[in-house]
Parts: sequence; structure tokens; C-alpha cells
Amino acid sequence: MPARVDTRLLVGPDLSLFVVEPSARRVARYTRDGRLATAYADPLHLAHPVSAAWDEAGGRLIVADSVYRHLVAFHPAGAASYLVPMHADDRHSVRAISAVAVGKSAIHVADPVCRCVLAVARDGRIAYSYGDNVIVQPGALALDDRERAYIADTGAAMVRVYEGVREIANVAAADLGIAQVTDIAIHRNTLVVTDATTARVVIVRVPASLRGKP
Repeated sequence: MPARVDTRLLVGPDLSLFVVEPSARRVARYTRDGRLATAYADPLHLAHPVSAAWDEAGGRLIVADSVYRHLVAFHPAGAASYLVPMHADDRHSVRAISAVAVGKSAIHVADPVCRCVLAVARDGRIAYSYGDNVIVQPGALALDDRERAYIADTGAAMVRVYEGVREIANVAAADLGIAQVTDIAIHRNTLVVTDATTARVVIVRVPASLRGKP
């Protein structure tokens, strides 16, 4: 399973591995023993997948496509797919997509054009945006258990943390011992950051000030 700079990984709830393969126009799911279990593809709606997130509430895989600028939802078995609604209004619209993450109340979509992240409610309404014109270039995106957003700002080479619309913390890539933040993941109090330019993975504990109540 050769990896490229734009390859993205996601660990599923059963510990299987989802691999976003933009050049193959698919997301592949591998079992824990390395077997290819499912290939998620849609020739009509998936031209260049860039990010994927597991929707625990909906029991579905959500894939972001950068060409069509929309989200495609797949049944776990990969047999069916449909578009996830994202309704534009006078204030908000999705003009580009670089990453997606799914929380309990909203789907979060990183948009490099608005230099922000959009929170899309379950009914498809864009509830709010955050980081507008503060985030230089939003890349990978992860949510913790309290739905705080950890954003890889590739333009500023840092990780920004948002709670709602407010930035509550940030850390420079250099302070993590890397040059750039290519991908990001969080599990409980552990933050995992990767740098494709130096082929490094950094694992750090989330500061106690951000952990909240156990």
C-alpha cells in the first residue's frame, strides 16, 4: 500500500484503517491484518477525495471531494452513496474543501477560500463559521470529545484550537519539532500530528488546561 504526500488515514471504530487515495478516486478500508475490505468510490460524485471522517451517529463514512466541493456519504459496506446537504445562505457558502470532521451536532468543513471552517448542522444548514481570515490556510481537521476543533493551519505552520467560534489555543509546528502540519488526529488527551515534508509523526499530550472535566 504505497503512500503519497496527499494520502490521508482514518482509523475506524472497529480499528480498521481507511485510506484516502486521491489519485485512485476512492477511499479504501483495510482490516487489521492488512486485507482490503471495501473500496468506497462513486464515479459520478467522487473525483478527488481529500479527507474522510466517520459519522458515529449516522453509521456512515463521509468523504470530502475537492473538485465538486461537496460531501459524499457511504454506507459502511460501500454499496450506496449520496450527497450530504450543505445549504448556502446570504452569509455562508462552501467554496472549497480541504478537510472534514464529524461531531455530535455538526459536520465541520475546512474551506481554504474563506480561510475558515464551516459548521454544517445535521439538517444541512450552515450554522456558523470560525477562524475567518485568521486561519491562513486551513488543512487537516480533527475534533475532540467536547467538539473542539484542532486545525492544521498550513499557511502559518501551526495547530489552532477552536471552541465554538473562539480560538482558545495554538502551537507552532516548530515548537512540536516539525516543519509543517500535514495531518492531525486526536484521541482523548493524545494529539497526533504528522509532517509529510520530513516524514515525522509527533505524539503529544493535550495540555491540562484544554482537557476539561474527566
